[in-house]
Amino acid sequence: MSKLKQIGSAPDMSDIFAWDQAYIIDACKDRGSPANVYSCQRERLSNLKSLGFGYYADTSAVDRAGIIDACKNQGSPANVESCQSEEVSKLKQIGSAPDMSDLFAWDRAGIIDACKDQGSPANVYRCQKEELSKLKRIGAAPPDMSDISAVDRAGIIDACKGWGSPADVYFCQREKLSMLRGTDSASYMDDISDADRAGIIDICRYRGSLADDYSSCQRKELNKLRRTGPAPDMSDISDADRARIIDACRNEGSPADVYSCQGEELSKLRRF
Repeated sequence: MSKLKQIGSAPDMSDIFAWDQAYIIDACKDRGSPANVYSCQRERLSNLKSLGFGYYADTSAVDRAGIIDACKNQGSPANVESCQSEEVSKLKQIGSAPDMSDLFAWDRAGIIDACKDQGSPANVYRCQKEELSKLKRIGAAPPDMSDISAVDRAGIIDACKGWGSPADVYFCQREKLSMLRGTDSASYMDDISDADRAGIIDICRYRGSLADDYSSCQRKELNKLRRTGPAPDMSDISDADRARIIDACRNEGSPADVYSCQGEELSKLRRF
């Protein structure tokens, strides 16, 4: 009892972080009597304050909280301390969060969001620095898509929206746009009319993954057209019948499908 009267009650730890409180309490819990426990707590509290919160001394409150959170499931106090020490060392090497003040708000938010689940502050800041560097290499803006249709533009944006960071999204958009422009040129369709080429490009304009499927769709339609042939010769029928056949087949799809329909309708007309 005399020891307890000398030591007094548990020390006031209201001016230190909750995780430091928990650490001191846990470190002293097996010291036996209340007097010994309180003595241990006072000693550790004094040491903590004299060391400037140990290896947290030059880290911000936010970073300290992040390190504690990243290491909280490491098991024993020794493992926790080792984890924390390692993370502080990493943080000192990496430095603080990168300066993103020159970015648009949405790019800044995109980088923060892409890196938010990386774990410790050091890992988050490393991720942010890497993404910022990528963004500056690629260009901190989406590619100019003013020369393509609204449908293609929307398709490219939709195809790339789940790519992650702004840099990855813009890279995806540039790649898709390049593929789209490459397939639109369709040099392998030089032997067909401008109208047929335009018809094939239009029918293949959007097939889910955009440019990824343009080439296969266009080649398929081109092969069909070469098998079907051009529009049938309808010079021997009346203008009215010719107009009816053209009207009946105009919504069949690709040039090959339209010409196939016209050929069938012309054959039926000639039979009757």
